[in-house]
Amino acid sequence: MQELAVLQTMLDNGPLFAALPFKDIVGASEVFNLEDELPIVNARLLDENPSNTRGSSIPQSVITAIYTADIKTDVQRLAREGRGAHDTEVLRTARALRMQIESDFVRGSLESSSGRSFNGLSTLIPAVSTNSQAVANHATGAAPKLSALDDMLNQVDAAPSQKVIIMPRALRPALQALRRDQSLTGNLQIETNALGQPAMFYDEAEIILTDVDPYNTPIQGFTEGSGSNTCSIYCVALGEDSVYMAQGQSMVNGELQPGLVVYDVGESFTSTHYLTRINLDCAAVIKNPRKAARLYNVTKANFAA
Repeated sequence: MQELAVLQTMLDNGPLFAALPFKDIVGASEVFNLEDELPIVNARLLDENPSNTRGSSIPQSVITAIYTADIKTDVQRLAREGRGAHDTEVLRTARALRMQIESDFVRGSLESSSGRSFNGLSTLIPAVSTNSQAVANHATGAAPKLSALDDMLNQVDAAPSQKVIIMPRALRPALQALRRDQSLTGNLQIETNALGQPAMFYDEAEIILTDVDPYNTPIQGFTEGSGSNTCSIYCVALGEDSVYMAQGQSMVNGELQPGLVVYDVGESFTSTHYLTRINLDCAAVIKNPRKAARLYNVTKANFAA
């Protein structure tokens, strides 16, 4: 029940976390083949041998990051206030863990964190002109353009998944202005998403707004670009053959369990605290590069055609 309460708290408070698919893996990494070139198949004449190539793929591996939180409550506090005092701290920690994973999914870097994170979208999709999956909204920075947004969406092959647009909450006023703009009517719709909740959609892609990390820093802050005043918007196709979270196993009371685990360690014999542990071993995976794209050099302003 405690594990269920933690998971429900993370899902209820995090639209991005709730949308992410998690795939169980064994070990500390997800190993897969990244599609490089498709086979070539040509038509043939009667009695002619087939003429086709095998195509190619590139072996890849993604190392998971270990997210562990130990929640400690003085046993005398439990005696005075009851178990609820400890449970409150567990759920607060669950919200912080969810915020950190969302933050790392967008801007995580295995290298800059010295292995204490995984590579997020900003690292996996570098904002350079030579990257076909990175679309420049402007040479240096400008209001988000619908034409550039369309170009980014066009770079993502969603089938059989659905496209999701990830953008900062700071652009919510710009989205509301887009709905009110008569000249741009029809670009934004309010529909029901896969979870049965009302959500904004643009060109059949659900829009998910990111908030802040546990340090109250915007996950998608306007801190990019030469003037440090731009951000990036992402489009991903979520699914186990597209973009997903790989999750490893955790040891609980001598047994291995997959995914998120929450369990009571009990009273510490070296301190006066009761301890509960939350553990999740996970990393973001882009299994097919055509399943994700980035729109960069976006300033905080209303949308333009």
